[in-house]
Amino acid sequence: LVVAGRKGLTGFEPARGEPLWSWSPGASFVESFTERDGLLGCVTRSDARAMLVVLDAHSGMELWARAIPVGLWSRPVVGSAHIVLLPNDYAASPATVLDPFTGSRSGFFALPEHVGEPDIAGAWIEGERLILPSFPKSSNAGERDCVSAWELDTCKRAWHVWGDAGRSFDSIARCGERTYLVHLPSSVALRGVSGMVQELDTRIG
Repeated sequence: LVVAGRKGLTGFEPARGEPLWSWSPGASFVESFTERDGLLGCVTRSDARAMLVVLDAHSGMELWARAIPVGLWSRPVVGSAHIVLLPNDYAASPATVLDPFTGSRSGFFALPEHVGEPDIAGAWIEGERLILPSFPKSSNAGERDCVSAWELDTCKRAWHVWGDAGRSFDSIARCGERTYLVHLPSSVALRGVSGMVQELDTRIG
């Protein structure tokens, strides 16, 4: 059990509630953290500078820390074998893939379109793939929202799903190992067009 506040993180023994360790970012403050398979990906900030710090969730030991470059969102997508930092500058910067145990860069890849905050909130890593939604970012009827998967070992796109022309991609629902895409009628949809829930096979798109 890990409890986070702006001044640091504290690990507790879940059965008895006894504190086991504590960690402080010093003069910085904790902006967010994510747990995955025994690793804690923690984003700290001091003024305008963001740092990504990875801790061992069992001991609180700091494994590594590195500055998050300008042009990348300070919200990592954390997996058991990869961490991905996504661009916030309309895809001018490449997405960066990091080794979660050392912090070294293991790859990077260019994305075809801007990544917004809702896209990052809906993204996850499944096995060796990043599953990245692209929700509508304007009222443009011609916008082709989609979901794509990226192989993080090779940094190549595995598959890509286009949105429906008469519907707007609204959200993602996940239940166990099953994934569903929720579409609502768009503002220019023909009369009689209804919403739709579509199951997505993340193995093949």
